[in-house]
Amino acid sequence: MVYSWLHLSNPYFWLFWSGLFLGAAINRSSRRGPRTDRWVRVSLYLTIVVVCLTLAVIASRFVRGGAASDAGLSVSQLASASIPAATLTPTLWVFAIAASGIGFLTSRYRLAAGIPVLVALVLLVVGSGQSLRGARPLLGGEGEAGVFRALSLHGGTMEVEIDPSAAGEAGRVRGRAEPRPGPAALEPSYATMRAFAVSPIVEFLAVPRWLFFLSSSLFYRLSGIAEYDASLQSTHKDFRIASEGRQGQALLFRLLGGRVSRGLSTPFTPALLQSYRVVVFQDLTVDAIPVFAERE
Repeated sequence: MVYSWLHLSNPYFWLFWSGLFLGAAINRSSRRGPRTDRWVRVSLYLTIVVVCLTLAVIASRFVRGGAASDAGLSVSQLASASIPAATLTPTLWVFAIAASGIGFLTSRYRLAAGIPVLVALVLLVVGSGQSLRGARPLLGGEGEAGVFRALSLHGGTMEVEIDPSAAGEAGRVRGRAEPRPGPAALEPSYATMRAFAVSPIVEFLAVPRWLFFLSSSLFYRLSGIAEYDASLQSTHKDFRIASEGRQGQALLFRLLGGRVSRGLSTPFTPALLQSYRVVVFQDLTVDAIPVFAERE
């Protein structure tokens, strides 16, 4: 699932609400009206601001506790894509000021500013989801990106079937949980490859933490198959899964501050008609596991 509206472990979630109420408090304190009523509301808003800021600090400590995830990103040169959890970073200040400005404008000019701000926020949420279409959040220890198999093998030529939508959520390889259904929009792809060995390619998409309504700061998706010759040397003729609008998604993803990397499994020669699940681990390594391993 791409969205998570109650991502309570993300400090930006709490900063957003604290900024909204801080802006509303500033607006209320500058408005004319009964003095008692005005300051009662301002006090109430400021109390909510303090509570949200406290929860943001607590959430940032939990984020810092997840060192394994951050270490995995740094190994793949993706650490710069996720915002540090340390307090008083420039991004935190900019985000808090922006949220306060939104709160002030929407409370002062409810129609003139509120409607455009609402439209902009809806476009941001929808655009973020579209840029991650076909991707899954990397939650827990591992996840599955898809399934592929060789339909024919003959003299260095193989025909493969790749099905990204057949993947389940983390845990099926170890028998911990039933898989969740994959994206319905993705259809199986077929390719004839001149290769003695192959390696599935997984794209890792890291998003900034200020997009707090997303379910994770790291997503993944099966993007293709790499080809290798008889000596297991890459031929640099990767087969990419065709996806409508993928270029537009990539452009939008980069405009939102996202970073893209990729991981490959160890090259191997697949057995004829044997299905392989493409498994992604928390350290961003990729492996292809035969389906019959699940029944052991």
